[in-house]
Formats: sequence, C-alpha cells, structure tokens
Amino acid sequence: MNGTKRILALTLAATLALAAAAEQPEASPSPEAAQAAATAHAPSPEESAGAAEAAAEPAAGEAAPTAEAVQQQGIAGAESPAAAPAPAPGAAAESPRSGFIIDDGGTLVVYDGGAAEVVVPDGVKAIGPVAFCNQSNLRSVRIPASVSRIGSYAFAECANLEEVALGSGLSAIEDHAFQGCASLKSIILPEGLVSIGEGAFQDCGALANVALPQSAVRIGESAFPEGAVAGAAQTADAAR
Repeated sequence: MNGTKRILALTLAATLALAAAAEQPEASPSPEAAQAAATAHAPSPEESAGAAEAAAEPAAGEAAPTAEAVQQQGIAGAESPAAAPAPAPGAAAESPRSGFIIDDGGTLVVYDGGAAEVVVPDGVKAIGPVAFCNQSNLRSVRIPASVSRIGSYAFAECANLEEVALGSGLSAIEDHAFQGCASLKSIILPEGLVSIGEGAFQDCGALANVALPQSAVRIGESAFPEGAVAGAAQTADAAR
C-alpha cells in the first residue's frame, strides 16, 4: 500500500514538472548566438559588389547607351522653336529689296523704307492705294515701265516730293494719287496714259506746264491745279 502511494506521488510530481516546463517562455538566444546567426546570413563584400554591378548592367540583349546617343536624346528633348506660319495664298510679302511689300499679283502694297530717293523695282505691275501716302522723307521716285496703274492716294500728302519719273507702260493714274504733293513742280505724263482720275494732282500748288499726252481720253474733275495745264480743259468731260 505504501509502495502504491509512493508511485502515485512520483507520477503526480512528474506531471506537475512537465506542465510547469511547458508554460515557461522560450529562452532568448545569447548575444554570441545572435551574432553568429547574423554573420551566417549577411552577404560578403564580394557578393555585395557583384550585386551592385549586376544592377548597373543593362538587361541581357540590351546595349548600353553611348555618349553620342545620350547627347542626341538631350537635343531631341530640347524645346524647338515654333514654326513660322506660312503666308496665306495671295498675301503680301516683303520683297528682298528693303521696304517694298509686294503681293502675289505684283501690286506694290506699301513702301516703308523711309528713303528720300526711291526706285520702284522692275516687274511691279501696279502701285496700290496709299502705298507711299504721307511719307515726308520722299523727294524723288522712279516708276518702271512694268507699272500700268497708280492707285488712289498712292503718293498723297508727300509734301517734299519734288520729282516723279513715270514709266512708259502707265495707263491709269487713279483719283487723288498725287494730291497734296506741294513741292512737285513738274511731271512728264507718258504717251499711252489713258485715264487721269479726279483730283489726281489736286493741291499740288507748285505744279506747272503739264503737257497732256494725246492718249489721255479721261481727265477727272479737278485733276490738276488751276492753270497747271495750259490750254486744256480740266473737267470730267475733258477728252482728246
């Protein structure tokens, strides 16, 4: 009986000891053990350098960019200036000869060169309305035979214009073309001139001794100052 109680007591003590051991937390590794584990998992310096080189190298089959390629990419990526819009068909464009704006039809639209002596380029077919209007610097102008028409107010109020040489191809001087050219003293109208518009030389107070060509069949009202054309009618009904 005593032997049985002893066995039960030992068994109970062993059970309690096992239960106590299971409830205890796992023991922390010693510093020496932790350092050993970290050393085992850390890559060596040689392995780290190899990994860095592998990351820097291009992927398999991909060539590394050259310095020239990088430069070209930089140039291509730079902002390029906007392209200038092309002129619309029929729009006036500046002639290489400074100051003359001539449209596609050959009409001198405007002159803005500011010179005192001007020679209109050969090949111009007409001088447009107000092309030289109110240019106080202008003193003389030569018009080529290619010009057939001088538009309205083309040379109006050019107060210092003294000399005008008209080309032989001129057929029409439109209304008020030379109005207010107070310094203009004389002008030779070419044979072949058919029409002189109303007030074409109005207020040209210094103009005198104008000879009308036989070809002039229309002379507008007040085309010339009174007395500028000797022996010729100066009304809209004047014709030869």
